[in-house]
Amino acid sequence: VIKASTANLLKNMPSDLGETVHNYHVSTVCDDGGYELIWAAVRKQWLEQLAAVFKTAGLEPLAFYPSSVAQCNAAMVNAFGETASEVILNIGDSHSTLVFLDHGKHYVRTVPIAGGTLTRMIAEAFDISIAEAEALKCEKAFAPIDESALRDKPQQLEMLRTMQADEQTLAISELVAKLYSDIHEVIEKSTNQFVKHRGADVPKHVYLAGGSTVIPFTPKFFKSKMGIEVDYLNPFKILSLNDRIDRG
Repeated sequence: VIKASTANLLKNMPSDLGETVHNYHVSTVCDDGGYELIWAAVRKQWLEQLAAVFKTAGLEPLAFYPSSVAQCNAAMVNAFGETASEVILNIGDSHSTLVFLDHGKHYVRTVPIAGGTLTRMIAEAFDISIAEAEALKCEKAFAPIDESALRDKPQQLEMLRTMQADEQTLAISELVAKLYSDIHEVIEKSTNQFVKHRGADVPKHVYLAGGSTVIPFTPKFFKSKMGIEVDYLNPFKILSLNDRIDRG
């Protein structure tokens, strides 16, 4: 069955990828004897370039795992999605990954909309270089939210008002809103597919991961958009620490 599925996926893979390396990961063995698979393909040239970086540092890579596989493994070992339908949203630099989990069912979607997209938007809006736009993003970007979301957090409210008072910062926040709204649209469409085709429940919680989610007020932006709880992902909660370790 797995060989047949792989052959079918290879047959339908975009021809512009060139020479590829592909493999699958068995994420779940179902009660009915079936399998839940994550199948990935990557350009061989990219993988060789990545391996060369490690070898230059004196390291010999044994295996490469797509970030979506790592997210699924971290989520399942921490029991995400076992009692309710949940989503992990990882916003990186070149792409964003959605991992839906619901009582053993899962669905992974990767889209080329992420932090790098915002950097290019800033560069175009202010007619500056990518390097300058990246620095400006790190310094001034924030997700616009209503002040009412910070009524019980006076320090954050003051921070928001200070950001809103700066014309350039406010303009960047509008670009952040555009990017996040595009990602939210992808979440909505992917949720509908997950619910309709996999018989899953509508997600009750979103967990954020990835470097681009550190933009201030990101959790509250998505919470206002989706109307459900949004928090940062903690993949280490299953770990226990020896009493001799300083937890401070």
